[in-house]
Amino acid sequence: MPHQPLPPHPRSRAAFTLIELLVVIAIIALLVGILLPALAGARSAARATQCLSNLRQNGLVVQEYANDSRGYSPAVGQPYTALPMWALVIQEAYGRQGTTGAELYSDASSLICPSNKDTGDGRTMNRCYAMNATGHARSSGGFPSDPNDYDDAAAIADPTKRVHLRMDMAADPTKAALFVDSLFLPGSGAAQPRSAGQIDFRQPTHVSTRLGWVHGGKANRSFNGVFFDGSARAVTGTPLADWFALPVP
Repeated sequence: MPHQPLPPHPRSRAAFTLIELLVVIAIIALLVGILLPALAGARSAARATQCLSNLRQNGLVVQEYANDSRGYSPAVGQPYTALPMWALVIQEAYGRQGTTGAELYSDASSLICPSNKDTGDGRTMNRCYAMNATGHARSSGGFPSDPNDYDDAAAIADPTKRVHLRMDMAADPTKAALFVDSLFLPGSGAAQPRSAGQIDFRQPTHVSTRLGWVHGGKANRSFNGVFFDGSARAVTGTPLADWFALPVP
């Protein structure tokens, strides 16, 4: 039988040309450029949502405290490092054991905003919110007509000097902020870095250095707050002069 010639071996496909490779790389780069901002936006939105959840929880703790205390909140300021200062009351309500700040503060709690927890020097804050002290800065803020002062050192030993807000007496609970995002306060302690714990919206330095515009990005900056009625929401623009500067009871 005559020898049958073998069928021709299929020619293997040539490798990508340089132009094809460059096209693929360009497409991948384009997709990455489209997807990365969307992913970053989703992460930012998730952090803002968690922050609002934290604020609602903190507002509930303060309201429950007031329900058991004839309508009065925990202490707004002094004594800063011991109960019943507001942040320590919240920590205690969520299971932390102790009586002082060294025992009660933690770097994982409802006091920490995930968008604002970094101090900028490699540490994590253990408090990222400030309580509204507007109307309670008689000496420290230079408002002699205020009834008291959240920063009065006499309150450390004398409970009658402590500032407590009346949770049931806000003129407009939907507009009266209870807690807001607050910025890192340098000098707040090497071991326990935290934000400013009080803010007086009448004081320009408080607004410029303490209020935490940490959400929404550069184009639409916002800060989160929880209000006397228990609602929590983002605040954009500058409503501070309109109603945030009104004293809280």
